[in-house]
Amino acid sequence: MLMQPPRRLFIGLLPDRAVQLRIQRHARDWTWPQDARPTRFGRYHLTLHFLGNEVGAAPEMRLRAVLREVAAQPMELLLEMPQSWQKNGVAVLRPREHSGLRELRERIAQCLPYRCPPFTPHVTLARNAAGAVAPSAGPDIAWTVSEFVLVWSRLDTKPAQHVVLERFGLHGKGAASHQRGAQSSLF
Repeated sequence: MLMQPPRRLFIGLLPDRAVQLRIQRHARDWTWPQDARPTRFGRYHLTLHFLGNEVGAAPEMRLRAVLREVAAQPMELLLEMPQSWQKNGVAVLRPREHSGLRELRERIAQCLPYRCPPFTPHVTLARNAAGAVAPSAGPDIAWTVSEFVLVWSRLDTKPAQHVVLERFGLHGKGAASHQRGAQSSLF
């Protein structure tokens, strides 16, 4: 029996196609340095927790089981704050502060096998973007969030791929509904 090698996983939110298009339009309004690597359409996501490269098969299965029990309400986010993070050369779009997003991140954090470093939720617009200039007007992109996802970030493929391993619906007080075996879902 082959043993599954550890995988690079993150938990995040995936915008639907309409929101992806609005993010892409906003990204086109930036002034990018020559070496900037814009995020490809369809790859925009908001990371809630990055778990790293060392998640083995058994811990992954335990994580999936506890994530299925996370309960949270669907929410309306507003992506409104473009920022250029000079320290790490990333251009991002951040959501307006939202108590539901904060609570979802906290509930998921309680499920994790270890404490993840502090993280500012954002959508990455481009890497190698030191010196990028955001448009003067914020985009105000409304986004209805009804699920979160567990994603395998595959760096062993060219280009790298994100594979959705499982989707977890946001439905309030009861256990979250989920869809298993979604490994065919790439973004």
